[in-house]
Amino acid sequence: MCGIAGIIDFNGRPVLQEELEKMTDAIAHRGPDGEGFFIDGVVGFGHRRLAIIDLSETAAQPMTRFGLTITYNGEIYNYIELRSELQKQGIVFTTQSDTEVILAAYHIWGRDCVQRFNGMWAMAIYDAANDEVFLSRDRFGEKPLYYTERNGQFLFCSSVSALLEPHQSPVANAQVLMNYLVQEKAEPLHHTFFSKYCKLDGGQSLIVQVQTGAVQLIQYYEFGSNQQSELCMEEAVSKLQALLHHSVELRLRSDVAVGSTLSGGLDSSYITSIASAFVKSKQAPDFTAFSAGTSEAQTNELPYARLLANHCGIQLNSIIPGINEYKAAIPAVVAAQEEPIQSLSVVMQYTVMQLAHRAGFKVLIDGQGADELFLGYPIHLGIVMRQQSLLRAFKIATQSAGRFSLPAALLAKIGWYHAYPLRKAARQMDRWSSVFSEAALQQVTNHNMQQMENAINQSVQAFQQFDIVSGNLPALLRHEDRNSMAFSIETRLPYLDYRLVEWAVQLPHQQKLHNGWSKYILRKAMQANVPAAIAWRKGKIGFEPPAIDDDITRQWLNPEILRKRGLKLLSGASLQHLSVAMRWRLLSVQLWAEAFDVTFE
Repeated sequence: MCGIAGIIDFNGRPVLQEELEKMTDAIAHRGPDGEGFFIDGVVGFGHRRLAIIDLSETAAQPMTRFGLTITYNGEIYNYIELRSELQKQGIVFTTQSDTEVILAAYHIWGRDCVQRFNGMWAMAIYDAANDEVFLSRDRFGEKPLYYTERNGQFLFCSSVSALLEPHQSPVANAQVLMNYLVQEKAEPLHHTFFSKYCKLDGGQSLIVQVQTGAVQLIQYYEFGSNQQSELCMEEAVSKLQALLHHSVELRLRSDVAVGSTLSGGLDSSYITSIASAFVKSKQAPDFTAFSAGTSEAQTNELPYARLLANHCGIQLNSIIPGINEYKAAIPAVVAAQEEPIQSLSVVMQYTVMQLAHRAGFKVLIDGQGADELFLGYPIHLGIVMRQQSLLRAFKIATQSAGRFSLPAALLAKIGWYHAYPLRKAARQMDRWSSVFSEAALQQVTNHNMQQMENAINQSVQAFQQFDIVSGNLPALLRHEDRNSMAFSIETRLPYLDYRLVEWAVQLPHQQKLHNGWSKYILRKAMQANVPAAIAWRKGKIGFEPPAIDDDITRQWLNPEILRKRGLKLLSGASLQHLSVAMRWRLLSVQLWAEAFDVTFE
């Protein structure tokens, strides 16, 4: 794992390298490409490197130029264009790295330089002249950045567990915990599951004044208006193809081999086909994709992955983990994720990263984000139905049933259930009332659900913006980053190029949900690149695990372990009557608490 770490001491005590070494040791589990430290009195930076661009020692971090020092995790994909622009302003570069480009950009443009970056990042820059530290996280939060204040020190890191006090059991954030259990909120804004440990959200920067300890939060990025695109379908398809092709091309910039994850679904198939064609045009070595499947036909997408690989002429490395192998991986996933997770599908993703690591890959492109952009979930159908007359709503459900491989009545029920968040929250509270006391349930907040309700009432586009910023996507990005970084792999997400995101959200929902097809415009765009059996396939699977959730929760969930750690379950409360999803969340909390010795207040 690579990552960054830092300490700012407001008491005027010099930072000790051994303090930084402990933090960087905690974030580096698997063979990073070296480490580095920078200490200037009361400011100290640490870095664990994963060398991707400019593999030389001259590009190692922390790096100092122009009176600025940086420790940084991520990639700025448009660094070549920025480098050229900065050279015209008289900057002379000594490396080929994107890290030096960031320092030059900060030197010329100041804090607003992040507005010019197309990439993912968690960074800290010490400005010695102004005696301040600038911390920043990319627009949508692909790379994590955690922080806390303790004993007169401001500490930050790529890993929240690396910040925990040694020899002291951390305490769970009760509100975050209960919102996760009751409302399925796996990734809150600002807060973490650990009490007193925070994070920067996507699109935020933080200025820390070294002498005074003053901290200023800046929201440097927000979505614009909900103005709707007026392009016809043909024009929109052409625009989508251009944006996505350029996004993939940028994310193939690397001095090491780049592969892809390939589930066999629409999203990963399209970007894999684009990437493989680009690699072939450069006469580079064959492109490689990585996939995982199961022995169960209903959860196995490997046949589609193989179809795409044969169509594109690429290598496909795949794995079908056995049930015992899958179960054995769960503790490692819990440790890597550092906080409770949404579902067991996270474990399947972990096995794909492990497969790529064994093959020696450091960089993968991945299809995360397409469902949020192009309305790929049943909830999106429910939101569209909610805004129609009852007759029109059922017609939409009937049209869509075959495309989702679900009966129309069930699809409508699922969509509507999730499309009324306040009503759903009330039902969830009622279900959990047999497990938790009223006092415990009072810690649940409806703020996020109310925001979601407001967005749905406004428009489909408003909901998409909510979902990307504070809904489903942040949790998926945390799962993605923690799983890949556990194997020192950098995953790059072409669908989250900010230009594509902003444009796609403005598309009218009729171009995304059309004649019963979800992600219709994406299917139209990819049909020239991938087999029709993939572009126009029904149903949605992804890297789904074998159907063993029920067995695992019944075998592993132990309410006494939770009670001993302080979770206030009702006396005699039976957990086995809960749904599998509800039991999984309790088990996820149990495994997390055991892994990090967490107590509940």
